[in-house]
Amino acid sequence: MEEITKRFVEKPAFIETRAAGSILHDFYGGVEKVFERIAIHIDDRLPKGDDWH
Repeated sequence: MEEITKRFVEKPAFIETRAAGSILHDFYGGVEKVFERIAIHIDDRLPKGDDWH
């Protein structure tokens, strides 16, 4: 992420914005998986329902 943001001199181009968004999305997905594993370890299951997140 730092490699991309170092290039932002002015308003980033679409491709830079898209790349940064993709990296952020991947990071969020990884963190979410960690918390899912913690929930399974503690409660032996994931929460259910529409707003379990």
